[in-house]
Amino acid sequence: MTAVSVVAVTLDPESVYFVGRLGPLVDEVLLEVRGRLDRSLPAAPEIRPVQHLIGLSTAQGAVYACLTMAQERLRDAVLGARRHNQPAEHSAPAF
Repeated sequence: MTAVSVVAVTLDPESVYFVGRLGPLVDEVLLEVRGRLDRSLPAAPEIRPVQHLIGLSTAQGAVYACLTMAQERLRDAVLGARRHNQPAEHSAPAF
């Protein structure tokens, strides 16, 4: 809880990801930590433990897992924006 609070106050992230050996511990205390953060911070970040994959228990693996999730979020945001900006009528191709 202290580590997430420091990160939240310092960087104001939307999410904090735990990857590797901390995952099982985070799974155990996640509900309690979320409740405590909600009470102590004006805007608590989302806490997400990431499933342990072989080779992703190191710092490099954690960065790789976070980049993959960021790419997925970006892709979803771009696709969502495209859906919202499409015209109501679709014209036939000009060929």
